[in-house]
Amino acid sequence: MIISVIAIAAILLITYWWSNNGAFSALVHFFCVVTAGAIAFGVWEPLSYRMLSSSAGEYSKGLVLVGVFVGLLAILRIFTDRFIPMNLSIPRLADVVVGAGFGLASGVLSVGLLAIGMGFFQSTVTIGDFTGWSRRSDVANAPAIGSDNAPLLTISGIAGGFFSYLSWGPYTPWLGGGTIDTHMPQLVRTSGSLYRDSYADGLARVSVPPEAVSQLKLFDVPAMPLSAGVGAKPVASWAVQFTIAQDGFDGAGQQFLMTGAQARLIGDGKGGKGTVSYPVAWRQNAKEGGERMYFFNSPSNVLTSVSAQGEGTFYLFFPKDDLGTQAPKYFELKGVRFLAPRPIAAPDFAGGGAIESGSGKAVDDGAATNIDSLIEFPDPKYAIGGVTINSNDKGALVLDG
Repeated sequence: MIISVIAIAAILLITYWWSNNGAFSALVHFFCVVTAGAIAFGVWEPLSYRMLSSSAGEYSKGLVLVGVFVGLLAILRIFTDRFIPMNLSIPRLADVVVGAGFGLASGVLSVGLLAIGMGFFQSTVTIGDFTGWSRRSDVANAPAIGSDNAPLLTISGIAGGFFSYLSWGPYTPWLGGGTIDTHMPQLVRTSGSLYRDSYADGLARVSVPPEAVSQLKLFDVPAMPLSAGVGAKPVASWAVQFTIAQDGFDGAGQQFLMTGAQARLIGDGKGGKGTVSYPVAWRQNAKEGGERMYFFNSPSNVLTSVSAQGEGTFYLFFPKDDLGTQAPKYFELKGVRFLAPRPIAAPDFAGGGAIESGSGKAVDDGAATNIDSLIEFPDPKYAIGGVTINSNDKGALVLDG
């Protein structure tokens, strides 16, 4: 609760400040906040995507959103103070009450937007005592995502909802026709804290260079079991194939790691809001040869590339029901959004044959995927060597040997 209490205290302080400064000054500041926030969201992805291949790639989305908002707000405040120096004279009670109202609105939008932006920095999933949305061991079904319902989520939700409304209202983009709800649905869930929910509570990368992802294919998969449980009910799904090059690996190109929170399929946004599906299973080459099916039914289950290979090809399975009546439009991988290819008929995933090469049979998630003992993670205080991830959730993370 400490982080949420700090956020609420900041909002109350902003409210008090603008109640003392008067209604007109508070109104001017409110419009500055709205304008700075709308422009920040407008340039957010075009600028941050250009930084993904740089050394600041892991922090680009947070840096751009927070930096543009704070910078523009400061410029607008300097401009308005210079050219609108006078206040209006109205009855004191009305001045205080109206000023407090606009101050409260400005505080909620400012703190909420900053919380959203800070959620897009690479960090641990839990910051202080705040977690928000994450993969949880107390959620039984894949992709095992749940929430701790922290008050900060409500503040972020109000700010996110307000700017989402503006993006299809008075601040609708001139080009492209997209909005926050169609291009970045569930913004608050993503920022708090699914974007940061990478391997080992945030040690692995939270972004990939767009050029490192290739060979995207979308398969229309008939109903098949997508759970390791006995007698699992067949589920119709969309399967996305992608190949990731070494530039997108973790540990300076040593191995690719991805949790079930780091990929999603986004619907076409008919009705004004895109629906979202997270993967519940994946298929990949196994170290022993052939291909296997694995399942995101636990936070300990992590997709990893086979060690000592320069690229990896994977198939992610997304339940169709999650998208409702919407067709897939975007595939998002570690915060990078790709246009979904035209769907094609799926190969025989359920039959167990290898898709492109080999003769391995798809089996239940009974083996462990090894993490390369040489892999280096961003924070040196986490020294982990020879770690095995049990992809069947029989003991979570255990040391190899």
